[in-house]
Amino acid sequence: MKLTEGIYFFKSGENTYLRNVNNARDYLFNEIVFDILTIMRDNNECDLEIICNQLSLIYDVENDCELKEDVSCFLQALLKEGIMTVDDSVNEKSETDVSSLISKERGDNNSLFSASLELTYRCNEKCIHCYVDDCPANNENELTFDEYKQILHQLKDMGCVYLLLTGGEVCLRKDFIEIAQYAVSLGFLVDIYTNGISITDEQFDELCAMKINSISFSLYSGEASVHDSITKVSGSFELTLKRAMMFKCAGVDTFIKAVAIEQNYEHLESLYQLGRRIGIKVNVAVLISNTHSGTSTNTYRLKNQEQRRKVMNLVNKYAPSSRAGGKRDLSLNICSAAFNSLSIDPYGGVHPCLAFVKSAGSIRKSKIKDIWEKSKFMQEVRALRFTDLGEKCRNCKDIDSCTVCIGSAYGEFKKFSPNKDACEWTEIEKEIAT
Repeated sequence: MKLTEGIYFFKSGENTYLRNVNNARDYLFNEIVFDILTIMRDNNECDLEIICNQLSLIYDVENDCELKEDVSCFLQALLKEGIMTVDDSVNEKSETDVSSLISKERGDNNSLFSASLELTYRCNEKCIHCYVDDCPANNENELTFDEYKQILHQLKDMGCVYLLLTGGEVCLRKDFIEIAQYAVSLGFLVDIYTNGISITDEQFDELCAMKINSISFSLYSGEASVHDSITKVSGSFELTLKRAMMFKCAGVDTFIKAVAIEQNYEHLESLYQLGRRIGIKVNVAVLISNTHSGTSTNTYRLKNQEQRRKVMNLVNKYAPSSRAGGKRDLSLNICSAAFNSLSIDPYGGVHPCLAFVKSAGSIRKSKIKDIWEKSKFMQEVRALRFTDLGEKCRNCKDIDSCTVCIGSAYGEFKKFSPNKDACEWTEIEKEIAT
């Protein structure tokens, strides 16, 4: 990482003045930032570790983890402002590497880094592949705004940095904006998942003003007829696309998210092309879970290797993976579930991640920290390693590139095991890569 060309800074009393001539913007920081910028300027191959080590020589640092977290967040802000760049030709690192570094360190210390809040299971679309099939007719049991305030304070005290607000459809909660604003006021980096069709102009203005971290919209094709046939809501394509473009134009980090199913896999390229035309990155998931009640989603899963190969070729063409290769350490955790992240459902159930239907406890009965640290289920998931998935996984020729989803597999088999979909997709991905 390094400072972008066209960045000028100097001390002004106890402040640091910075001018970005690329966009004609001025910034005023504290004097510590001057030292960070100087370290970056004087080190051609600078990284988070170098910055923190040199700051430790200048200042009396009591907590190394807090220092790394604070510097990491600051560096991410510099990236977003265009003040700092990552030199891929030197170290092949992406913008998320700083965040990933802190994320791993949090997990290694059994500390929370990110959380997902499913604000409601209600939705104004009826997507054919949706895993939520247990939404009650009313919302009487959903968490209240006061309960969410308590949750947010507890998560903050646990050191949580990133917060995802998702559903169902988040906008169906009348206090959705208030929850988002409260989270931002506490210093969370707030990401939002939505279909966007019910976001009002007033809500749009409020979300832009509060400086959320990102917003992602569900689109299943670049063709309106295909998308609408999946959501079962006529006109949903146009409404979602309009809102996505508005947020993009307003400068909010905006994404399109989709899932590859039999009903749209032949139309995903049109979605990727649409994303390119409007400058919004498209993320396509390839694994889908059974419903909350256990109903199989085989009707929507891709049926054969030819279909999977077509989708994987598209993913590699439009969104090639930046995942590092090499030998996998089977003694490490499988994913972030219960390692440095958790999720909370609309009724207070605390889960290792969004993919786990089984909860580890309820915030209405226990503190989140107690569930995180003492729940037997949470401890089991946290302790899970690839070596625990059985001899087949340990000896699998594709173990180094496997993307098994233990939450999805647990929902299907009621035990910690590999899921068949992951094996088939990994085989295709490896075939295409070679």
